[in-house]
Amino acid sequence: MRRLFYLLFLLFLIFSRGTKAQQDTVFYSFYITNPCNGNTHQFNDGYFLEGQSLEVESQDLSELDTALSVYQNLYDALVGSTFGLEDGAIDVDIEIGIWLLQLECGSDTIVDPTGRGIPHFLFWGVIVKEEGDTTVYGFDDFYTFKNNKTAYLKIPSTAGFLNYLSARGIDLDSLAFVYYQGDSVVTSGISWTQIPPGSSNPDTTIVSLTHFSKFGGGKGTLNSAMTDVDETQLSSVPDNFKLFQNYPNPFNPSTHIRYSLPEDGNVELTVYNSLGVQIAVLADGFKHKGTYEIKFEPMGLASGIYFYQLKFNNNISTRKMIYIK
Repeated sequence: MRRLFYLLFLLFLIFSRGTKAQQDTVFYSFYITNPCNGNTHQFNDGYFLEGQSLEVESQDLSELDTALSVYQNLYDALVGSTFGLEDGAIDVDIEIGIWLLQLECGSDTIVDPTGRGIPHFLFWGVIVKEEGDTTVYGFDDFYTFKNNKTAYLKIPSTAGFLNYLSARGIDLDSLAFVYYQGDSVVTSGISWTQIPPGSSNPDTTIVSLTHFSKFGGGKGTLNSAMTDVDETQLSSVPDNFKLFQNYPNPFNPSTHIRYSLPEDGNVELTVYNSLGVQIAVLADGFKHKGTYEIKFEPMGLASGIYFYQLKFNNNISTRKMIYIK
């Protein structure tokens, strides 16, 4: 009887090992580079298993370099956040280096790499190396996860986070997150939500990532498509408010959007995707009465149906356009 028990137990072990993969390990290190002198410092290293996470711990940056104290509020904004991988996202142990990027010399500010000047509170680059492989996936390489799993960053609405947002003029209710490829924005593969849903003061912002590379978080216009916009005021003075159909339509690589204003006022011309997400702001500010024409040349957008909307005083008009790559 005892021999039968041991035999069954051995079969159970063999079966369980063959059907349930062992959790793989993520070894991590944080890095920060002083942008004024180029010195790089490593801190907060450790490991966690897939299906688990690390917590961003408190760190006195002045202990690494006295000049880094200027970035303390920026770092403290994310203290208490958790960063992890869903179970099944990797099939081998990996080492990752998490770099705090785009710091401005002598200022508690993240520099927008696109040159648009959009305020950020987050800009991380993740370097990956798999166990047993000499390949290193750099900031501009996409290290994609297995089995359609994701990595995640959970940011609690701490006093440090809220204070840093306020200082940068960022509204908690309209945060945005993007990937960066070089200096270009990539809006696909990253998503976010706030918990509890629908609350004006959510407790946590959860960001989902389909791969490791460079990603940032900031003001709501961060995920607006990079565009080449050329606006011209035409000579005609219209009698009515009107938003014209873009031409050509469908279009590639660019299209023209014309609108008419019968009087002076504030104008907002925006572009949305088919899900209602704002992806570009073509005009925003005071305009004199007249007819205007804007050349819109999208960069980084997928083919599909988009909507452009014009708001002027108490008037709103929306039209559809089709972009074909």
